[in-house]
Amino acid sequence: MPNFEVHEAAVARNQKVLDCLLEHDEHSPSDFAHWVITVAFYKALHLVEAAFSREKRSFHSADHYERNQRLKSIKKYEHIWKHYRPLFEESLVARYLVASNSETNFNTYLSGSSVRTTFIDHHLRQIENSCATMKADAEKG
Repeated sequence: MPNFEVHEAAVARNQKVLDCLLEHDEHSPSDFAHWVITVAFYKALHLVEAAFSREKRSFHSADHYERNQRLKSIKKYEHIWKHYRPLFEESLVARYLVASNSETNFNTYLSGSSVRTTFIDHHLRQIENSCATMKADAEKG
C-alpha cells in the first residue's frame, strides 16, 4: 500500500506534467485539453490518497468507486468531493469520450480555456487548499 510520501511524489510528478501541458496550451489552448484534465484529475487523486494515508487508521482506496464513496460519505471530505467529482467526471469524458451529448472530440466538448479556468484554477486549487489544511491540522496533532 503506497504511503504518504509515495502519493506526494506522484502529486509532484503530475504537477510537472501539468506545468508543461499548460505552458504549451498558452499558445494553442485546445491541443492538449484532454491531457490537462486527465493529469489534473490524477494529481487530485493522489492529493486525496495522501490525505487518506495521514488518517489515524491509514486508508488506501482499492479503486475509483471506493475512493468516491469515501469522499461522498465522510463529512470532513465534503468540500473535497464537491471539487473532486467534476474533475473525475470530466476526466472520464477526456479519457473515454463518454459524454451525455455524444461528442466525439473532447476539444469540441470542453474548451482548453474552460479546462484551465474551471478545472485547474478552481476545482484543483480547492482540492489542493483543502488537503493542505488537512495536512497542517494533522501535523499539529
